[in-house]
Amino acid sequence: MGVSNSNGFEANTCEPATNGNTQSKFDPLFTQRVIDLMSSETKPRNREILTSLIKHVHDFCREVELTQDEWVIGVDYINSLGQSYQKNRNETWRLCDILGVES
Repeated sequence: MGVSNSNGFEANTCEPATNGNTQSKFDPLFTQRVIDLMSSETKPRNREILTSLIKHVHDFCREVELTQDEWVIGVDYINSLGQSYQKNRNETWRLCDILGVES
């Protein structure tokens, strides 16, 4: 058994930490199945980045136990950013700045 991190998942895996005595309510293979759907033509660096992104997003959703209604609010927000795009103003770039990932 690996070392459990703060969000209840085994470090460096997509597997929920079960401590040997509890069953996870999440499918422990789901994240890997999504990653495995990536095209074999995906460039290695893109695969590395997308794999990490998928793992982090899935871990986040499990950690906060995101509901479908909350997910819809997030999707609607991202959609609204894209819809407000103008040639000289890109709201999605501003979101990166707000989240501290602008550089």
